Amino acid sequence: MAKERWKTTVTQSLIKNLGNGGVDSIHIVNTPGYTDIRPFLWEGWDPGVFYTYYLSPETLQLSRNARRNLKKAGENNISIRASEDIAEFCSLFAETFRRRGTSPAVSIEFLKGVFDTFSRSGQCRLMVAENASGEMIGGDLYLTFLQKACRWAAVTSPELRACGGSFLLVRDSLRELEEQGCGQVNMMTANLPFLSEFTMNFGARLVPYYGATTRSPRFKRIATLKSLFSPG
Repeated sequence: MAKERWKTTVTQSLIKNLGNGGVDSIHIVNTPGYTDIRPFLWEGWDPGVFYTYYLSPETLQLSRNARRNLKKAGENNISIRASEDIAEFCSLFAETFRRRGTSPAVSIEFLKGVFDTFSRSGQCRLMVAENASGEMIGGDLYLTFLQKACRWAAVTSPELRACGGSFLLVRDSLRELEEQGCGQVNMMTANLPFLSEFTMNFGARLVPYYGATTRSPRFKRIATLKSLFSPG
């Protein structure tokens, strides 16, 4: 009870300070471990629910589709290894979003900064997939902490998907993380249908997490006017 009361008091103080900032729109998303967003709701914020997948390396359960793709990756001589080549990873990162016709989720400078910062403290693992020629065709960037890991960024290519390398990359990365003492991995792939479909091949556990949004009266009026005058 005391712990819950303390968390509520801290959250209420945060909400009060955020409200004094003169910001028109605030969107907060909590980590999966922090599920209590009631203080936000009590203040009139709008709730939001999101999902992620957790994988445990030691209890990995491969689907028939995953096993078939792992065999294909072996036949195509795809190899997985740890790497420090963040420049090539960033190049593939930008290309991945270009193919989708969208802007990168974060800037290349920010991505490099995250890699450099966490690498210095030994909390970063870059796992890459290479074809038979030794060319990087995909990669996953994991951040690690307290025997847990988060698949923070991923890059892919048509070649990686066609040869089954995506499945090999995840499986071998999980094995590598297990050797590093990570017993739980947050895959961060449950909010988009095609990523969710892929991750289900590994027996992942679906976990919800929560957020809240507030908007100023001025922001709401502008949004209403915009919707009224938008085409269609």
